[in-house]
Amino acid sequence: AVRLAKESGQFQVAFQMVALDDSSTPAIGEAAARQLAAEPQVIGVVGTYNSGVAALVKPVLNEAGIVMISPGNTDPTLTLGPNPAVPVRPHSNYFRLVVPDSIQGSVLAEHAFNTLGVREVALVSENKPVSLALVDAFETRFVALVGTVVSEQQFAVGTSDFSGVIAAVQGVHPDLIVFGGEFASAGPFRNQATTAGLTVPLMGSDGIKAAAYITRGGAGSERRLRSMRLR
Repeated sequence: AVRLAKESGQFQVAFQMVALDDSSTPAIGEAAARQLAAEPQVIGVVGTYNSGVAALVKPVLNEAGIVMISPGNTDPTLTLGPNPAVPVRPHSNYFRLVVPDSIQGSVLAEHAFNTLGVREVALVSENKPVSLALVDAFETRFVALVGTVVSEQQFAVGTSDFSGVIAAVQGVHPDLIVFGGEFASAGPFRNQATTAGLTVPLMGSDGIKAAAYITRGGAGSERRLRSMRLR
């Protein structure tokens, strides 16, 4: 967009893109936002990727009158406020290009029940709000469709050994695992689950839509991906 603006010759100002790394860490993102807010020539911010970072960044940018457009935030509260049942937009400067987890979770539940014919699921999620919002929305819609949640498991962000979660899920024999989290944890979980003999399909949101999920998930993820497509 910056290149096209420069080449068009329609503008009297020179556009320049500046990239700051928030390291997917809220405090670092907030510091970067304050740096940008102190620069009077900044007209807008594209970011952040993580919802947790956005929660601290957007009020800083809002106070400075800087528009923020995220390509990746999915936490419903960022646009609906702390109680989505009574929506109140917290900051008028904030926009996003992806649907929130409240919608993603509901659509995934309908696809699982109506298209895949799934009736029993296990919910596995990172214990951060944005991931839990996804599985909560899935559960609400899936149960309303008369589906059954046979297990609900949480793990801490940064977990690398999923053996306890996998054992708990294996014991209830679900038709499908619904995963709340991103490819960095979903890939290793898929790999370890397959190795342990837990080969049922895994479903997730945009957070696992990455080639790295297939790579980290191993051969089991590729087999499952093909089998889901064939149904």
